[in-house]
Amino acid sequence: MKLFFFYSTKSILFYPLILGVALSSCKQSIYRQHYIKEMSKKEKLDSLFFGLRFGDSKDIYLDKCWNLNNKRLVMPSSGSYGWLSYDLVDAHDSMGINKIEMRFIGGFDKKESMNKLDLRFSFRSWAPWLDQYQSDVLIYQVIDSIEKWYPGNDFFRFDNQVEATETYFKIDANRQFKVFIKDDMFVTVEIEDLRNSP
Repeated sequence: MKLFFFYSTKSILFYPLILGVALSSCKQSIYRQHYIKEMSKKEKLDSLFFGLRFGDSKDIYLDKCWNLNNKRLVMPSSGSYGWLSYDLVDAHDSMGINKIEMRFIGGFDKKESMNKLDLRFSFRSWAPWLDQYQSDVLIYQVIDSIEKWYPGNDFFRFDNQVEATETYFKIDANRQFKVFIKDDMFVTVEIEDLRNSP
């Protein structure tokens, strides 16, 4: 008598789904652990850069940006309404071929208080055929720079199963950094005030 083992289509799809959910919940719990630990601190981190702070009103934010532009520290970003641009220059790069552009724009809650800052980084020399200037190279430079600019906890990795992207988080008290690749050119950084997040 021969025995046959039949796989139902449902079971073939069901088990990987359960495994995926289990792995995802493990990684979410890592994020949750960081979140709970940092939010339990009484420390309040509001400073960002260029004198910008969480809690600035929209008017104050716009005034600060206007002054930065007048001092030629930042420029309006081409093709992106409301975004400002700043060039990061490597001191060892005398030719400026590895220059990185940082674009940024403030995000505000219903009371028009700044609770978020969105940033986009890209190489000025970016071109689709130049592998060394792609976002998958840049992301590690961005993470390294943020850790130097904002000492504290290290980044930890979170794989977004839905969007199939790697996302890196750094949480220091109420200030969270979220870093991910937007496309071949841009690395996105979202700095968020967790006390005042949607």
